[in-house]
Amino acid sequence: DIFRDIAAGKVNAIEMYRELVKNDLWFIVNFVMDVPGCNRPFVVERCKEHDDEENEGDTLDFWARFHYKSTIITKAKTIKRILKYPNRCTGIFSHTKPIAKGFLRPIKLILEHSQMLKEWFPDVLYQKPETQADKWSEDDGIIVKRRSKARSESTVEACGLVEGMPTGKHFDYMILDDVETKDTVATPEMVKKAQDAVDLAMNLGTEDGVKEFVGTPYSHMGVYFPFLVNKKKADDTPKYKLRRHPVEDENGKPALLSREQIDEIKYSTDEYIYNCQQMIDPTPEGSRTLDSSMVKDIEANKIPRDVWNFMVIDPAGEGEGKQTDSWALGVFGVKPKIDALGQSDICVKDLLISPMRTDAAVNAIVQMYLRNGIIMRLGVEKHGQSTAEIHISNALRAKGRRIDVRDKTLVLLKPMGRKKKGINGRIDQALAWPVNNGKWYLSDAIHMEYRSRLRMEMDKHPHWHDDGLDIMAYLYDMIKEYKFMPNYFEYKKSTPQVAKSYAVRS
Repeated sequence: DIFRDIAAGKVNAIEMYRELVKNDLWFIVNFVMDVPGCNRPFVVERCKEHDDEENEGDTLDFWARFHYKSTIITKAKTIKRILKYPNRCTGIFSHTKPIAKGFLRPIKLILEHSQMLKEWFPDVLYQKPETQADKWSEDDGIIVKRRSKARSESTVEACGLVEGMPTGKHFDYMILDDVETKDTVATPEMVKKAQDAVDLAMNLGTEDGVKEFVGTPYSHMGVYFPFLVNKKKADDTPKYKLRRHPVEDENGKPALLSREQIDEIKYSTDEYIYNCQQMIDPTPEGSRTLDSSMVKDIEANKIPRDVWNFMVIDPAGEGEGKQTDSWALGVFGVKPKIDALGQSDICVKDLLISPMRTDAAVNAIVQMYLRNGIIMRLGVEKHGQSTAEIHISNALRAKGRRIDVRDKTLVLLKPMGRKKKGINGRIDQALAWPVNNGKWYLSDAIHMEYRSRLRMEMDKHPHWHDDGLDIMAYLYDMIKEYKFMPNYFEYKKSTPQVAKSYAVRS
């Protein structure tokens, strides 16, 4: 109808096109940006959703890959704001500035080359911005015609979070696109660094500014979940409006792509990557086998004195390029009593998971061994022709402590043909029931970095590192020969008949 009215001369064409650009994102995506495949219900609905100024505010938009989220929010919405509010400023943030420049580039090119926009908005756009604008580059940002010359911010700037963050600037709109990557959730330290960077960036907005996060989550313990999702306003309501659009809903109905396209992506992509980028669920509940919330924190001085201490070590791989792989060392206090299902309470008393050279690792092992009292057995995973156990044994002997495979004070741990991961893998076989049923404890004396790392391994298992889980699983190989006495009180609580028979036998 609009185009018929324009053709019939009933309305001023330029005024109508100006209104469409300032109020219709889909018009920009389809006619100004000329994006292929955008004339589909999902894209139209998302554009309408973001056209609604009343819903504008701080938002979290997590959409599946190939679903136009950056096209609509980061690019088209920025073009709309430039032409509607030329005196306002937008900062596009990504993990690093080069990534953010990749979002600024198409915006810059459209405003340079679109003759339609230049004809419709001569009050905003320069005919030759490369020479006429105060700034017009990916490095410094772009500046359109605006009233104020006092602002230090460009109309649009590309900024980094962990690299290339600006200082002393304040943006009316902050679009934070892809601030979480696979690398930012690689370790608890990287997660904390990214979270701190986001908090710091929040000071770059204006008093009434808008902050919009756009991306796909790579962890349930990262920047998006639970850090931003759980943030609250002063009135205890959610700070961010969350909009989540996976590739298909819980009933298998596709959002945008065809069933054939979804199946092709699903079966040609790593499961973890598919869950992150398409299902917006890094570790679906159905695939989570270890629940870190079931591991209880315990004060070091409340760990029972009668526990038996065992130490387990998973050496880093040896050889060229392996000198900075992670070692995992832990001391576990095992209560020498079993419940009705044959399980003991176990406490992680000491823990270190870190990349180290062999000499530094051996020194850390000796210190951990000496500060934890009597160690019943020390287990070392045997990697091929590695000699880690020899270095450890010699270093302890120099401190007056003897361990030997002959009396099993030193145990060489081997996979014995068992796969590490999967439902039938040795980690799940050993840990799923005791972890998920509250049999494991974590001492508060352990450095927070390693406690966080261990819980992250559980929550992201089987799609992440498993150094800590590996030594936890190997502990069960070390204690299986021990005949711990039944805990009568546990028997009585769990199975009265078994407890009664046990009391009679006793």
